[in-house]
Amino acid sequence: MVDNEVEVKKRRVRGKSKKPALILTSIRLPKYVMDYFKQVHPNERQAKMRAALEEHVITELKQQGLRNG
Repeated sequence: MVDNEVEVKKRRVRGKSKKPALILTSIRLPKYVMDYFKQVHPNERQAKMRAALEEHVITELKQQGLRNG
């Protein structure tokens, strides 16, 4: 007789990622902005927009730090 034990598989869990998670959002942009990113960065539009926003925020925070410090 064959033993009918069910093999229990351990559920694989993803480890903590190296980068913080991104937040999903929706924004309205002028047509010329989208046209620019579509033309200049057609395959990496979202990443380039994110990089431009991050650069702007970092610059602003540095300037505020100089003013406040």
